[in-house]
Amino acid sequence: MTTSYRLEAIAELRKRKKVMRELEALEFAAEEKRKADRDAANEARIAAKLGRATGEEPAPPPVVLSEPEEPAIKPKRRRKAAPKKEAENADEERTQSGDDLGEHPDAS
Repeated sequence: MTTSYRLEAIAELRKRKKVMRELEALEFAAEEKRKADRDAANEARIAAKLGRATGEEPAPPPVVLSEPEEPAIKPKRRRKAAPKKEAENADEERTQSGDDLGEHPDAS
């Protein structure tokens, strides 16, 4: 035995799923159209290239692709790390005194 609120919830779920399937079908059709446009443009490009290679008349201008409805998502760029600052005169003093070699400058 089921209660009325469960039956209503099931009916609502079925409606939502039906709408989602319709949206997916529309998105699939739009994607197929974009693929067909892209393939047609590619075929025209190849035909023009082969025509030029064989010396025939140039092919008609390529088919213009339809613009995408949504802007493409740009990947985030990684920032380059800033160069590390060197210590002021720390290396020069050590190098001039000879401490980095472990020898005294006057020792032979």
